[in-house]
Amino acid sequence: MPDGESRPLDWLISSPDYSPQILGTLVDASGVNIQLWQVADGQNTPVSVASSGCYQIGDTNRWGWSTENLSNDSLSQQQYFYLMTSSNNSENFSGQFFFALSEDSKWMHPNDRGTYLL
Repeated sequence: MPDGESRPLDWLISSPDYSPQILGTLVDASGVNIQLWQVADGQNTPVSVASSGCYQIGDTNRWGWSTENLSNDSLSQQQYFYLMTSSNNSENFSGQFFFALSEDSKWMHPNDRGTYLL
């Protein structure tokens, strides 16, 4: 990352039908992986994910990763740092985000009670 360039601090909210995506730009990458660190009590702890592979968005230089790859242990309101790295290690893209579950994701029921009351 060039000196003086800052990355945004994102606030990501997950709902029962939506897992937020993390996006990064890597110009010459043919494959990209992500690493995450959880910030708790002033410590940066590596986070284990189901899949670290990122997907390319069309034929652009943009790459994405879904937070659905976070384990259930990590799905509480927390701060994370991430690093996307190209497969040849020539480029990286870093950032940070807060992740939260929306309150109604714990208590929401479909409007049509017939879909859950049988």
